[in-house]
Amino acid sequence: MRQRDFIRISRPLTPRERLMRVVQAVADEHFVEPAQIMGDSRRREPSRARMDCWSRLRREGLSFQQIGRMFGRDHTTVIYGVRKWEAA
Repeated sequence: MRQRDFIRISRPLTPRERLMRVVQAVADEHFVEPAQIMGDSRRREPSRARMDCWSRLRREGLSFQQIGRMFGRDHTTVIYGVRKWEAA
């Protein structure tokens, strides 16, 4: 085999790919479905999982505006959720 067959070229993840990776990881940890996290449920479990996602995405460098657009929320809602999650 040639050298290039062993080299795996990796590219940076797009914000959408990062989102889906984080949502799936959080869904597994919180025992909720990814659709519940992406949805608009105000029940405790999906809401906490959603705030956890927002916090993780923020730590990965996404802006509040980007996160808000991905979840169909205003960026101020994301700011509130991240602060609440990190204070818990």
